[in-house]
Amino acid sequence: MSTFQQIAGALGTAIAVSSIIGMQNYMSSDGANEPLALIAGVQGSFLFSMVIVAIGFVLSFFIKSSSPCK
Repeated sequence: MSTFQQIAGALGTAIAVSSIIGMQNYMSSDGANEPLALIAGVQGSFLFSMVIVAIGFVLSFFIKSSSPCK
């Protein structure tokens, strides 16, 4: 595993956890109880991750293949 993959994985995890906590705090400030606020945060994080994966999937069709090494 390269260093870039490790950094990207750590960054993705940090963004996911931050979005969970952010949504949880937002829902808690609106008066939702803690378990429901946490569930809303996790759902928001999964939605965000799904959008990023969909964008990556679409962009993967535009990657040009290179000639194989000999």
